[in-house]
Amino acid sequence: MKKLSDSWVMKAVIPYLILLVAIISAAFGIISAIQLDRITEQVDQSITETGSYLASGPMIVDALEKGYADEELIKYLDEIVRVNEYVDYLVLADNHAIRIYHPNHEMIGAKFNGGDEQAILEGSEPYISEHMGTFEIQRRYFQAVYDDEDSQIGFVMTSCYISSIQAMRREAITSTAVFFAVSLLLVLAAALFILLRVRRVLFGYEPYQMAEMFHRREEVLGTLKEGLILVNGAWDIQYYSPSAAELIRADGQNEKAIREFLDQVIRPMIRRDSDRIHNKEISLRDSVVLVDVIPVHENERYTGSLILLNDRTETMRMAEELTGVKHIVEALRSTTHEQKNKLHVILGLLQIGETQKAEEYIAHITEERETDSRILSAVEDRTAAALLLGKKSRAKELGIHFELMKGSHLAADNGYLTTEELITVIGNLLENAYEALEKQTGERSVALYINDENDALLIACDDNGTGMSEETRQNILHGKYTTKGEGHGTGLVLVRQILEKCHGSLEIETEEGEGSSFTVTVTEKISQRSTL
Repeated sequence: MKKLSDSWVMKAVIPYLILLVAIISAAFGIISAIQLDRITEQVDQSITETGSYLASGPMIVDALEKGYADEELIKYLDEIVRVNEYVDYLVLADNHAIRIYHPNHEMIGAKFNGGDEQAILEGSEPYISEHMGTFEIQRRYFQAVYDDEDSQIGFVMTSCYISSIQAMRREAITSTAVFFAVSLLLVLAAALFILLRVRRVLFGYEPYQMAEMFHRREEVLGTLKEGLILVNGAWDIQYYSPSAAELIRADGQNEKAIREFLDQVIRPMIRRDSDRIHNKEISLRDSVVLVDVIPVHENERYTGSLILLNDRTETMRMAEELTGVKHIVEALRSTTHEQKNKLHVILGLLQIGETQKAEEYIAHITEERETDSRILSAVEDRTAAALLLGKKSRAKELGIHFELMKGSHLAADNGYLTTEELITVIGNLLENAYEALEKQTGERSVALYINDENDALLIACDDNGTGMSEETRQNILHGKYTTKGEGHGTGLVLVRQILEKCHGSLEIETEEGEGSSFTVTVTEKISQRSTL
């Protein structure tokens, strides 16, 4: 395997990296020049605005007319020099260039030096100059001061040390250099990451090697009996095997037929594109096909699905009564949907900064998990427990309060009903109760009790729904018809069939407007049933 430095990827990317470095360097030079000019402009603006403001101030005019600055004015001018970062020096002088104010109070009364004040004394417009001051070179602004009769009585000079300007420039250049250096490092790091990423994606192989492997893969997949279809995250077809086209009976129009198969058969079977399907039986003309849809994730992000088609016409006959399994699938889907919704709520609260509310919501979820733990503790049959957890989630989606009553217990092997029979009975009783509450207003609740400890299996399901008439109750008990329109009876035919097989009983207590209670009792063991 070649080293990274010899890789075609590195050879292709290096010219772009050189160009990018050149662009960043040029940008650094341009921005630095702009910043240097901006600093000079900011200094000029500050000393100009300060000088203009002071030249028009009545306190300044009064001091020049009197020939001295009082204590209040001196403190005021000292404060201006102290707080203004661009003004290092401020001088107030009369028409004879005698200082009325100087930051160094010992120099008040002495003659202004430098020579660049002569123009303002001769009536010049305000101007900026660079000249040697008392201690060092300054960038200075001069403006004349006039009395009420518009006669010049002195001038104001505000200045900034050239050394201060140079310090500000160095600071600006340094910060800009740091920014561009970090940017350059990030660009180089990103480039290295991309190189390594591409290399990892290709598993260290060169493109021609990947092409050879691709052709070999095509040959191998073409010999598989199972049909394979690969789609991306948007469900666009990326690959299909010859076996898949044969099973779907594409008749030469492979991609069109497979597209129709995905849209009309597969996608209606799932709630979300990223859902998984396992061993789902479908009919394709005269064939029975088992379908598996396997979502593909990369870094926890959904990137597509693999659809497997297995022709089981000759080797597998699925049982026609799948009621119990159907309940499990629906229950688990409800649980998955609920858990994802909870995660979305927590993520949303964290993104908007509502940490406290997120903590409260997590605490609420923890309480719900404790309820789930009580169900798992009471119901040792894992399939039945999974059903109850899913039904609890479904009840929550419907706005119904679900409760597994205290004292409930179900062993892993109850001995009275098989797992499929148990799932059918419990699932239909609960769904029947949910249907009874569809038109119910106000608080809606369903309570379930299961116990197999007293020489019998007892299953009781109570709801506070609409109840039913005595005539309806008798019709259900005798299996004459179902009464989904009234809220009870759906699926109870299957329950009655199971109870007839195991010699169990069904009791119904109900009152119109108050709700109903369904009680299933089985006293005969499976072993006894099988010997009859």
